Amino acid sequence: MGGIMEETSVISDAQAALYQRQGFLTLEGICPPEEIELIRTTLLDLFKNRTGYDEGAQYDFVSRDDPSKPAKFPSMHDPRHYAPALLKTRYHQHALALARQLLGEDAALYGEHALLKPGLTGPETPWHQDEAFRSPDFEYKELSIWLALQPVTEENGCMQFIPGSNKYEVLEHRSPGGDKSLHPLECCADFPRELAVPAPLQAGDATVHHMRTLHYTAPNTSPAPRLAYILIFNTPPVYKPGRREFPWLEGRWTDSQTRRKQWHKRGGLAIEVMRRLPSARLTSPRWMAWATIRAVNKVLRGKRQPASGGEAPPKEVA
Repeated sequence: MGGIMEETSVISDAQAALYQRQGFLTLEGICPPEEIELIRTTLLDLFKNRTGYDEGAQYDFVSRDDPSKPAKFPSMHDPRHYAPALLKTRYHQHALALARQLLGEDAALYGEHALLKPGLTGPETPWHQDEAFRSPDFEYKELSIWLALQPVTEENGCMQFIPGSNKYEVLEHRSPGGDKSLHPLECCADFPRELAVPAPLQAGDATVHHMRTLHYTAPNTSPAPRLAYILIFNTPPVYKPGRREFPWLEGRWTDSQTRRKQWHKRGGLAIEVMRRLPSARLTSPRWMAWATIRAVNKVLRGKRQPASGGEAPPKEVA
């Protein structure tokens, strides 16, 4: 739907209105051609070297982690912590400008997600809404930008969306097979799956979707792996406790969370705090208020295993 415009206006007013109406948008050429291979090579190297595994940043998206075996669906949170050059790209500048155009000027990067869906064996990612991974005690304004680093089709698992589902409430979700040690959630409510719209992309194109938009990707039946890089942006969440419940989050605890907790005990907590407090947010009272409330809530939960919502970027977007 058109290429990149000037930095302060990444999409047209008509595109912005379409996004608000249907909950997603396809963008051509949001990543400059010369940066596609840089980002792709950087992420593949991180996966090859299992970077961040001991910190809980790298994990298997669909199975229990087993360091003695290849992951069925290698995934990684926040690769910028290990490859800071990712945030110095023009692509990141474009993505931030787009997020601020759609969410407001206080939008900031919340997290990243890299997903390497293997050829022939890469599994599907079930239908879900990203907000289903979040703490129900907050209200959010959030979107995700899903960058293709090679051509993506229905064959290798392009994004698919339900138009207008951004207007839904958060629907009922569950852990696949009832196994709360796994990362995915799947929507188990009724919704019109027959309305699904595939979003094939060329390398350097992207989709942007609202956090309530239902989305899915099929298995990768092509011979080549499919690599995607997702940037997640939000504005400061607003604390409104007791308004709703997400029972599917209770008791979720993954192997990667166990490794992160062990790393924190070895001194990693201070490192993670510094990583997650960029200077731009330190100067914003709204961001500081959110961070304070979130920290107090964690303390009040005591030793109870936390629901994964709000503990890390959502395990999302296929």
